[in-house]
Amino acid sequence: MEHLLFVDTNIFIYSLFNIDNQKYIKSTNLFKKASNGLVSLWTTEWVVAELIWFLQKKRVKWEEIKKVVISGVLMTRGLQVRDGKKLLEILKASAKSSSFIDLMNVTLALEVNINIGYSFDKDLDKLKQFKRLEP
Repeated sequence: MEHLLFVDTNIFIYSLFNIDNQKYIKSTNLFKKASNGLVSLWTTEWVVAELIWFLQKKRVKWEEIKKVVISGVLMTRGLQVRDGKKLLEILKASAKSSSFIDLMNVTLALEVNINIGYSFDKDLDKLKQFKRLEP
């Protein structure tokens, strides 16, 4: 089994935005090493969610965020994302950034056979496989 190395959100941020040139170079070089098979990287769906929240704060449009996450994270050679396939499906199905988190939460609930839940968020009513209740 290969030795995986965790990648935190800030590494993705520094590789996407040249905020600090030295960190930008180091971060992009890390992903080049992974792409060339010199290191094997791993991250989580929570890191991806944090990256999405960061991009939202930067006022990046949702369609651009999806492109960045799909091509810049999920399709990166040498990088494994925990539940990456599920994350890709949810991203593609999300019409807006808020629906991404809703879909992720409902998907996780459905995985443990929970198909009814409490929320005041009426957007959840659009999900046919989940019934929203109000307290």
